[in-house]
Amino acid sequence: MSKSMNKKGFTLIELAVASMLLAVVGLAIVSTFTGGLKVYYRLRDNVSARTEILMSLDRMERDLKNTYTDRKIFFHGEPKKIAFPAVLTLRGPGRATYYYDDYKKALFKKEEDYARVVSEVSARDQDIKMLAAISDIEFSYYYYDENTKMYGWKSSWTEDSVAKKKNDEKTSSSAKENSDLGDRGEVKRINIKTGKEEEDETFPSPIGVKIKLAYKDGEKNVAIERFVLIPLSVSKQLSELKKLKKEKEKEAEEKAKDAKAAAQ
Repeated sequence: MSKSMNKKGFTLIELAVASMLLAVVGLAIVSTFTGGLKVYYRLRDNVSARTEILMSLDRMERDLKNTYTDRKIFFHGEPKKIAFPAVLTLRGPGRATYYYDDYKKALFKKEEDYARVVSEVSARDQDIKMLAAISDIEFSYYYYDENTKMYGWKSSWTEDSVAKKKNDEKTSSSAKENSDLGDRGEVKRINIKTGKEEEDETFPSPIGVKIKLAYKDGEKNVAIERFVLIPLSVSKQLSELKKLKKEKEKEAEEKAKDAKAAAQ
């Protein structure tokens, strides 16, 4: 009997306490590991979302820089949507449209090949692709006002918002110059309802586009702003400024000749 009393062991209370301690330690380890995984996945998703947004902006900037003039496709800009002639990947010339879907809170791109645009056939589902989840986007358009000789901004770039040139003499004199559309950066205006060309008006592209984009990084609101110059319109403006400079120099020379003749 004394031999059995000397055997060492654990009581039921000791086993219960040990089990509780092991459970607490295990729960702490699992919680820490789960929390670390959540942080990792959140950081990964944030990095992925930012990468998608930056890649979308780069794609939009590249398309805007490579836009061209066309008699059937005009540059059309709204605060939340922009459409313009573009060279589509693997599809050739056509129209690229970037727009913000307020319901889905995302930036989308629609690609339409030239034949589909000209024939006014609706875009297919595969022509529309979601680029990135964002909170908001805003486009604004930089231009040169030939009447005031000043640069400014417009919230829209449509046929209704852009001032038309109605000088018949200037239009007729520039008709030959406009034969090379790539150099001029202008196209003849097409009446959408009648489909006829209006010879006395042109519809140019803006000089540049400012893109303001916002998205959420966790609880933080992040804003990105980009300004994209359109080389086609910049080239046109430079040619116009050179032309204006030559006209002023010629005018100054004529005045100098007149003054010299009057002095003699």
